[in-house]
Amino acid sequence: MFFNYLYHLEAAPKNAKIMTMRTEHLVDDWNSVEYTVGGEKNILGPNQTVLAHNNVNKESGDELKYLSDESRTLICEKLCNEIQTYKKVLQLSINLNEEQVAQSIEELAISCPLEAKATTCSTPLPDISDKLVNSRGYLKIEN
Repeated sequence: MFFNYLYHLEAAPKNAKIMTMRTEHLVDDWNSVEYTVGGEKNILGPNQTVLAHNNVNKESGDELKYLSDESRTLICEKLCNEIQTYKKVLQLSINLNEEQVAQSIEELAISCPLEAKATTCSTPLPDISDKLVNSRGYLKIEN
């Protein structure tokens, strides 16, 4: 994935305020972003029709596609750095409270339990400096 979580996180200014809308909780997160920027607290109600809000992770009969445990483990391992960055984005999001962050990490743990608990990965984070410069003109600033 060329434009992954790390790319977007690194491209944001260091002191930027981040707001997150999780697809699994789109209506709630839309409302929290709206309220955070000064809008109505619950602009979208539970019966709204503006945003599709079916949870694709809910089991629904024969529509599910299954991965073997081995395949899921390999995919999670390969996505470890992306998962760690996703967790960092959740933590930095000003519109999510601790309970919402914990809920997303619990949901992540269903598919990728090791990576949900981990803080580091066996593969180091990639250096995306060239990607930032080539696609946005940003230079990576060392802290």
